[in-house]
Amino acid sequence: MAIAGCILDSILSYYQNKHLQHQSRSEPVRSASSPEGNALEDEIDRLRALMEQTADREQSLTSTKVIEISSMLDSKINEYQYRLRRSR
Repeated sequence: MAIAGCILDSILSYYQNKHLQHQSRSEPVRSASSPEGNALEDEIDRLRALMEQTADREQSLTSTKVIEISSMLDSKINEYQYRLRRSR
């Protein structure tokens, strides 16, 4: 879990530091004011937790399942950032 946590922190650092107020990795993140933003944040939180659980279960950060979830998470984070830029 420690290795998975470090890598996940690196992947999400831009997401967390630039756009979200986040007090702990396991706590849901909230910053967008629209219901669409909240649903997207919920999906990001869900995918992040699923990726962590899968990495632990698979004992690998490079398993096909972890990479697929990571790719979905990347897409959601990109969508979130796009919405933030567009709303300014």
